[in-house]
Parts: sequence; C-alpha cells; structure tokens
Amino acid sequence: RFRVRLPDGSTRQPTLAADATLGDLYAAVAADHGELVLMTLEPRRVFEAERFASSTLASLGLGDGVALVAMPAEARGRVVRAAAPAIGDAIDDARRPSGL
Repeated sequence: RFRVRLPDGSTRQPTLAADATLGDLYAAVAADHGELVLMTLEPRRVFEAERFASSTLASLGLGDGVALVAMPAEARGRVVRAAAPAIGDAIDDARRPSGL
C-alpha cells in the first residue's frame, strides 16, 4: 500500500501489485486531479509520469508503505507560499500510518 497526499488535502491509499509501475500508481491517484507530479519528502525525490511511467515502483525504490505527496504538474519549479504549520501538518499526515 502507498499513502499519497493530494493537492486538495485528501489522501489516497491504493493497493498495487508487486510489479506495478509508476504509471499504475499515477492512474490510481490522479483521476480527479489532472496531471500530477509525485514526490517523496525525505529524501526528496520527484517522480514525473512522463519520465518514469514505465519504471516499476520497486526499481525506483518505492516499497510498500511509502508516503508520497502529489502536486499539480504546472506547479513544478514554483515556490508556493504556505504557512509553516500547514506544511508541517501535511508532512505529519503523509508519514502517519494508515488507520490512525
């Protein structure tokens, strides 16, 4: 299972096969959110669908239980102003195990 924090603040937890690709993960979470970029928080790694769609999640180091944050693709390279507590809450939510 993966935990993905979406731009609207909601969270998706898709269950994917062991040989799933990043494209499969994008398909599972991006249906209502348009083009997204997925990233890990620590270490910070950005996974763009157009570059990594056919790569397996395992080959990218994205094992079961990883927390990801999704941002709109058009926001790449832009600094978005947010209050520090809001950023901290998003990070805490992304790290929190499911069911808590």
